Amino acid sequence: MREFIRIGEANLSELLQIKHFEEASPSAKFHLDLMIAYHKGDLAALDLLDRQSVGLQEYQKELSLLAHLRLKRRQHILDLELVQTAESQIHKITNEFWKGELYFFLGLCFEDLNLHSQSIRVYEIATKLLFKVGAKRKSVKSLHNTIAAQDREGKLTKLMISDYQFVAGRAIEVGEFSIAGIGYMNISREYQRLGALDLAVYFSERAFKYLKDDIASLNYFLLIAHQCDLLIQVGRLQEAQLKLNELRLSPFKEIEETIHVLNKKMNLTDANLEDLDHLNLNWQERKNSLSFDSKKIGLGEIETQIIEILSQGPAEREELISQIYGDKVDFETLLNRFKVCLSRLRKKWPGLVIYEKGKYRISNEVAIFKNVFQN
Repeated sequence: MREFIRIGEANLSELLQIKHFEEASPSAKFHLDLMIAYHKGDLAALDLLDRQSVGLQEYQKELSLLAHLRLKRRQHILDLELVQTAESQIHKITNEFWKGELYFFLGLCFEDLNLHSQSIRVYEIATKLLFKVGAKRKSVKSLHNTIAAQDREGKLTKLMISDYQFVAGRAIEVGEFSIAGIGYMNISREYQRLGALDLAVYFSERAFKYLKDDIASLNYFLLIAHQCDLLIQVGRLQEAQLKLNELRLSPFKEIEETIHVLNKKMNLTDANLEDLDHLNLNWQERKNSLSFDSKKIGLGEIETQIIEILSQGPAEREELISQIYGDKVDFETLLNRFKVCLSRLRKKWPGLVIYEKGKYRISNEVAIFKNVFQN
């Protein structure tokens, strides 16, 4: 079972290493080929594997179901009946790893159908099952997806920086570096939405550090697309164009549609974006905000520092002032500077920073997100 867990947890680079340099049982080899084809978006290989799965001797039912779901998801032809039928089959499986692995993938399918409460439900089951059998990397991945689904269920109106910080830290602890990268990418996006662009760029670079070994995967290309979007926003258009050129190498339909959004942002096309059906919720938000001037909410250096500090947890006023300004100037002068800066920040983002029980903290919900980024 350990070889199946290892394959189920591996990123694309690790999968290729196993394929070319290690021996595997027939069913493990099938699992390996399935994961590689899925990560590469190779529809022809996925279709072939789906048909070949009937001949497996070991874990035939589990691998056959997984192959069929992975094929249908990459083909973008999932429907509720298919997913519900799959869940009834998963319920009968007794092997806890395969049950956890299939519930994890079922969560992705529910997400594609915008059934976020259902995806949260099955991700939570998967997280516990996978942790129980020692698949700690996949368990952390499932935990991350739970948090991301909660974010989507709230229509991206809540700030999730501390949640993504937590899961990125756990991912690094167990060696699940691709999820650490995705977590940092999500943090970068949160800061971008707030206008804290220096922090957004910093965390996008941290994300790349952890996702670079996942090159050619969907998550890798989603990060490149995010970096391109950021570079456009900060006016580094030549660098953005290089990222855009890299995106054109992607085989994924989702990335093909993000390119249309990025082209629009760079004024490279006048095409109508209404018929983009494969954008995830994050990129739908970016498409909907094309007419919004993000420079209006850009944060200054001190405002960004306030957000960065409070993203780690609540802080007293004196603690904030000390971290931001130091102690070389008298406190009353620093207090006045802090009040002016906080006032500016609250005008840009009403309700973002609140004072409660003697401490400042980031609000769980920023109502202006609903007005700015939603239709």
